[in-house]
Amino acid sequence: MTHKALETMIDRLHGELKTLRDTKGKEYRNTDEDEVLMNFKRGGERIGDEAITVLSIFMLKHIDSICDFIKTTKTKGIVSANKLSSEPIEGRIKDLINYLYLLNGLITEMSDNDTALPCPAIKDSKNWVTINKDSKNIRLTPIN
Repeated sequence: MTHKALETMIDRLHGELKTLRDTKGKEYRNTDEDEVLMNFKRGGERIGDEAITVLSIFMLKHIDSICDFIKTTKTKGIVSANKLSSEPIEGRIKDLINYLYLLNGLITEMSDNDTALPCPAIKDSKNWVTINKDSKNIRLTPIN
């Protein structure tokens, strides 16, 4: 693929992602039109966990599908791999990209509120990291 072809694809994809966010976003917001992260926050409250955990589970569904697709292409080819999925792989990729936008938004919101994030490398739920927003870069620092 040439650079120009990639840029053309990205431009087209950007428009499709916005349309997808506008369409599916209504479902995620439900009744609160202004809160785009409401679905994840409400889900976290229901299961006694954080919104970021709920969002990661939604993301993992698509990551698993993409990984399965890649694995299947090695033995059956791209066309067969796409036929075996309940949804074309391009749809999974678009959903994952939009979830990454939402993850970035959630992290930004948590940073603005100076909220602690669970550290995925540590299984003990008592170990958290906090976002230091005093510098230009966000640094994760363990809380003792």
